[in-house]
Amino acid sequence: MNIKTKVKTVVCILAATLTALPAAQAGTKEELMRLQSEILSLQKQLLEFDKSYNERIDGLRSLVIQLTDEMAKVGNTVNRMGAAIDSQTEDARTRDKSLRADLEELGVKVDDAAISVSAMAQQLNELKSQASSMGLGAGSMSASSGMSPESLYNQAYGDFVQGSLDLAIEEFTAYVDTYPGGARAADALLNIGEANSNLNNLSQALNAFTRVINEYPQASVVPTALYKRAQVELAMQERDNAIADLKDIVDRFPNATEADQARVRLQQMGALRPKATTPARRTTSR
Repeated sequence: MNIKTKVKTVVCILAATLTALPAAQAGTKEELMRLQSEILSLQKQLLEFDKSYNERIDGLRSLVIQLTDEMAKVGNTVNRMGAAIDSQTEDARTRDKSLRADLEELGVKVDDAAISVSAMAQQLNELKSQASSMGLGAGSMSASSGMSPESLYNQAYGDFVQGSLDLAIEEFTAYVDTYPGGARAADALLNIGEANSNLNNLSQALNAFTRVINEYPQASVVPTALYKRAQVELAMQERDNAIADLKDIVDRFPNATEADQARVRLQQMGALRPKATTPARRTTSR
């Protein structure tokens, strides 16, 4: 039995008792009035309790309804997000598969192209070897076939980058001999020096770099030739000449890339001293 029921029971009992008692036994008038006042107070409290109880129940019911609605909205949002993520994941997988397929196809094409280039290079080397065995050197080939200076240089450079260094040296030499005033003559001599350096033909490399410096002093590759000659000189244990070339780069070509490299090398060698102490530079070819 809850409190509401208990209060109602008490009120009913009191009302029945007052009705049953005779007027003579009901006590004084004041007592009756007091009892009536208490009954009215109890009834009022009962009404207020009932009202408060109903309001709280209604509030809880409204809160439960709101929470239920919010949970439903959250559930719908989560479902939509899950569906969107699944869709994006599937799209990403599809794109990934497509990209992999494209990359595999590109890889096959690159491999085919590499095979073709290798085959063409081999054929070219065979033709050049046949021409050489017939006594047709690079110079004679260019003269007899009427190759342009640019074509001859490009042919020599192609052999150079492919690693056919001996053949490239012959062709670059033919270019310099045939077109000593050509636009790429200094470049050809520089490549001759580089090829000989790679073949460990240090004297020939030194001579080629020196020719660049002496015969083409205005060429843009002079700082490069000086730096490469210094490297060869160090390999030949000519330290003083190497220091002279490195300092020459710093003094005459301070803005060249080789100047920064030369400063670093001089610092490593402990040779960053005033120019007056620098040994005389090499001025003649070997």
